[in-house]
Amino acid sequence: KELENKYGIEVFLGNDVNIGTLGEYLYGAGQGTKNIVGIFVGTGVGGGIIIDGKVYGGNIGAAGEIGHIVLNPDGPLCGCGARGCLESYGSKTAMQKEILAQIERGRDTVLKEVLTNGDSNIIKSESLKHGYENGDDVTVDAVNNASRYLGVGVATVMNMLNPEMIVLGGGVIESMGDIIIPMIKQTAVKHTMPKLYESCKIVTAKLGDDAGVFGGMALVRQEHKEKQEMEDISE
Repeated sequence: KELENKYGIEVFLGNDVNIGTLGEYLYGAGQGTKNIVGIFVGTGVGGGIIIDGKVYGGNIGAAGEIGHIVLNPDGPLCGCGARGCLESYGSKTAMQKEILAQIERGRDTVLKEVLTNGDSNIIKSESLKHGYENGDDVTVDAVNNASRYLGVGVATVMNMLNPEMIVLGGGVIESMGDIIIPMIKQTAVKHTMPKLYESCKIVTAKLGDDAGVFGGMALVRQEHKEKQEMEDISE
């Protein structure tokens, strides 16, 4: 309301991954479909759901929290306060925690200097890729483990929603998709009902960081149209 009052324009608000998924649906990898799910892997694991061409927000607009599917109720603590969420296993944060735990156990890794220099920031995806491609055992184990859990998450989404397509994006996928997506598929096929797996495409996002820009534009258009229709009805 403050922005609307200050600038005299309509303002609409949307979750970042919902908007990114909408962008991919309309202008990226999801063109030509009606029902897709976006899963974006970065510092966390975010999700967005498109049903019949519209973002599904649920009761309070919070649907699509795929990163908080619980895989193990006794698992590691997640940032949301629960335990064993997909995000606590499959995100870049989870990979970093696993690598640091292995360093504390005495295992050597090419990422040791990057992770123990006092910088509290999350490791960059390029560093993970460097470690993986150079055969660093600690990095390989962490990435493979995270990919397996992401595959279980993808399978859960397929079994629950039966989408036409799952679009995988985010910084980790952009950097390491050629490594991670085959492992996600290998796991997902084992945990998905066969017909549901066969009917769903798993693809890489096409728009990168621009997905949110395109999705934001689409959100404004959709919300403005609905608002105008409601106003016309009320008149």
